[in-house]
Amino acid sequence: MNRLLRPFAAPHAFAAAVAAGVALRLLLVWRLAGVAFEGDARAYHQMAIDLWSGVSFEPYYPPGPSFALVPAVALFGTSPLVARLASVAIWVVACFALRGAARALGGERAANLAVTAFALYPTAIWQSVDPVSHMSAAACLLWVAWLAPALVDRPRAGAALGLGLATAGLCLIRPSALPFLVAVPLYLWARGAGARVAGTALLAAVLPVGAWLAEARAMTGRFVPINSANALNFFFGNNPWTPLYKTWWFGSHDAGEPDVPPEFSALLDRIKAEPPAERERLYRAEAMAHIRARPDLFALRTANRVRVFFAFDSATAGWLRKLELAPAPVALGVMGVEAAFYLAILAAVILTAAAPPPDRRTREALAFAAGASLVYAAPYFVAFSHPTYHFQIVVLGVAVAAAFAERVASEPNGGPLAVLRASPGRRRAVWGALLAVAFVQLEWVVMNVGRLG
Repeated sequence: MNRLLRPFAAPHAFAAAVAAGVALRLLLVWRLAGVAFEGDARAYHQMAIDLWSGVSFEPYYPPGPSFALVPAVALFGTSPLVARLASVAIWVVACFALRGAARALGGERAANLAVTAFALYPTAIWQSVDPVSHMSAAACLLWVAWLAPALVDRPRAGAALGLGLATAGLCLIRPSALPFLVAVPLYLWARGAGARVAGTALLAAVLPVGAWLAEARAMTGRFVPINSANALNFFFGNNPWTPLYKTWWFGSHDAGEPDVPPEFSALLDRIKAEPPAERERLYRAEAMAHIRARPDLFALRTANRVRVFFAFDSATAGWLRKLELAPAPVALGVMGVEAAFYLAILAAVILTAAAPPPDRRTREALAFAAGASLVYAAPYFVAFSHPTYHFQIVVLGVAVAAAFAERVASEPNGGPLAVLRASPGRRRAVWGALLAVAFVQLEWVVMNVGRLG
């Protein structure tokens, strides 16, 4: 194992991994030349153009991904090629944060291994050329997960400012991450980083979010909680017609389409006829009324949402087929590689949890990453869930997995594996967790069989 990791200790290993990752992504950008954006990508690209042009609009989508595209739009124009190249640049920014997080957990070799995996991970490749929220949110979450524990160990005002800005970016990209505005400064204060550091991080996070809230109010004439789709998403995942397993289904199937219940379409049309502020109130009211009427279904859907969240992501293979970029066998092969990456990362995270490293600072960083992952994921457990949404915490898992590989290679007798061999209780817990993961993947395949046919 130590021999396998030796190339990642080379002086230029990080640069080589980033260069290889950029080359793969530029090749995909070239392959996508002439392919128009669809869905969220089209909306985020148009919002970036509107932000640069100063056009008022209804902020249905969160503004963060579009803000990330504005400099490229301002400098190089509005073509899809520019937006795709800007997305590749965001991936490079994420690489530096991943390197820092993985180095804090496992050293330089682990950092370079993590970035190499990030360069080759199929979903990370696809999300690097599609200007949606996944890669920018992953970059911000990585910066938060790296900087917050580092500030506990070494409080610095400059790093606190960067942490606050990353937190603000995460909230503006994914409004479901708004609890980070409070959780991150509280963590810094509780762990002894000091009131000045915690206050700096809080101020740096609150000011950009507050500025956007003021801008959204100026454009719409009402208070908008980052964007206006949040209440609708909550309603999509909690209404009498929401599928029990596929809780995301109404997020991609509009009223009036085949298989959409006519009763749901009628209710949605009635609510959409109301003014925007009233629409948001009605979406929340309808969702809460259904939850109160059927708490049993809410509990069942929530259990299903948790399991779906941890299934492997088939979206990259699906897009390859939808856009006719690859035949079905190739798309299925990509899905297999995706599943292999994901399951290896998940297994390493489980093994790390069962046999954590002895170093105090490393445990601090791991504990924060686990807490941040839970805070990030929790909103999806009460609205609607899909494997696509776990991308950000899987990227955190890449850092943990790389550090685990470093421990196995460098510690005597396999380090954490020796701990597991010596503890039957931990070994049983690991096998139980791995079996649960296997069940989730099998369930996902059964529930979605034929989607790539």
